[in-house]
Amino acid sequence: MATLQPVSLRLVDPAWVDETPAPAYDALTPEDRQRYLAAHPLSYLAVTRGPTDAPAGEVWDANEAQRQSRNALNRIVDAGAFGPVREPSLYLYRLTQNGQSQLALVGGVATDDYNTGTVRLHENLMAERAKVLLDQMVSLQVQSSPIALTYEPIPEVAVLLTNAMSAALPALDFTSSDGLRQQVWPITDHTTIAALQQHFDGQLLHLVDGHHRAAAAAGAAESVDGASLMLSALIVTTELQNHAFHRFLHGVDADDLLTRIGDAFGVWPNVSLDDVHQRHPSQLAARTRDAWHLLDVPNIPVTTDLGGLDAKATACLSRLESTRLQHFILGPLLRLEEDNPGRTLAFRDGRADRDDLIALEHVAAAADGPDMIWVTRPVSIETFIAVSASNLKMPPKSTYFVPKVRSGVFVRHL
Repeated sequence: MATLQPVSLRLVDPAWVDETPAPAYDALTPEDRQRYLAAHPLSYLAVTRGPTDAPAGEVWDANEAQRQSRNALNRIVDAGAFGPVREPSLYLYRLTQNGQSQLALVGGVATDDYNTGTVRLHENLMAERAKVLLDQMVSLQVQSSPIALTYEPIPEVAVLLTNAMSAALPALDFTSSDGLRQQVWPITDHTTIAALQQHFDGQLLHLVDGHHRAAAAAGAAESVDGASLMLSALIVTTELQNHAFHRFLHGVDADDLLTRIGDAFGVWPNVSLDDVHQRHPSQLAARTRDAWHLLDVPNIPVTTDLGGLDAKATACLSRLESTRLQHFILGPLLRLEEDNPGRTLAFRDGRADRDDLIALEHVAAAADGPDMIWVTRPVSIETFIAVSASNLKMPPKSTYFVPKVRSGVFVRHL
C-alpha cells in the first residue's frame, strides 16, 4: 500500500527564485557545475556535491565535502532564501519546458514502501553515489530534491488535482534560466488530502528519477528522525517523457576497443550520420573523434543472464542498448562495473534525433572531448513500466525523464 503523507517544509522565497533553485545535476558536467556555481554562489547546487565535483587531480574527501555542503546550506538559509516552515500539506508542482508540461503531487512517501516493493525500481544503483547521498542526508538532515515517482492514471485523482490547482493562485511561479517554468500550489484542504491518500492507498508506484536519493532515505530512516518519509513528486505515466542517455568514455583507446569488439561482433567503421540515425535495432552506435561506427551486438540470452518471471519484460530488457552495451562491452572489455564506473564513464541526455547526433559530433571533436561516445535511443514508457513492474533492473542511467524536478525549490528539515 502506497503511504502518502502531507509534509512540513519551506518554499524558496520568490525573491530568490533566480539564484537558489538548482539546474538538473545530471544534465551538467562537473565543469558546467563549477561555472554555474561561480555565477550563482547561493545555488542549492553547492549543497548537492558529489565525487565528480572534486577538482581534477584531487582525491575526494567525504568528510570535507560534507562540511562544505553544510556550510553552503547554512549560507543559503541564513541569507533568507527560504520562507517559513509551513503546516503539513501536499503540493502541486507543475513543470513546463519546450512545450512539455507535467503536474506532480508532492508529499511524503514512506520508506517502508521502498523497502517492501510498493515503490518499484527500474535501474541498478551506483554504490558510491548512494553512499554519498546517505552521508549527506545524515549530516545535513534535510531533503530538497523530490524523488520522482509515477503511477497509472486514476481519474478521480486527476479531478482532485485539477480542482486544487484552479482553487487559488500559485504560491510560486517562475522561469529558470534554462527555460523551465515552475509553479507550486499548496494543498491544505483536509478533505482533498484525505481523498488523495485514499486513492493512492494500494497503488503501485514506479521510481522515475532519484534511485540513489531513495536508497539514501531508506538507509537513513533508522537513524534520522523524519527520514522515514521520502520527499516525493508523483507524476501520472501519461505525462512522462523520456530522453536517451548517451555514454561518454574517457581515458580509453577507442581504436583498440573497436578492434577488440570486432573480434567478437561485426563492426561497420566510418559510416554516415544518416546510417547511425536509421540504424537497425540490433545495432549499437559509437562515435570516435572523427568517425561514426555501427556494431552488430546481439540481444542478451534471456534464459541465462537476466532471469525474471515475466517473459515480455525480460525480452524487453535483453534488447535495450544500455543493457547490451554493459553486458558485452563495458563490463567484459573495459572492466567497468555498473555500480562503480569511476571517472571513465560519464553521461549526457539527448533526443537521439539528427540534430542531437550532430551536436555529439562537435562534442567528440573538441580538444577536451571524450575518447568515445556510445549513443542510445530513449527507452519507451511501455518498456520502462514492464521492466519496473517485473522487478527487473536496467543498468544505471538508462533513462532520463524530462522535465526534471529541481533541488532548492522545497526544503524539508528532518
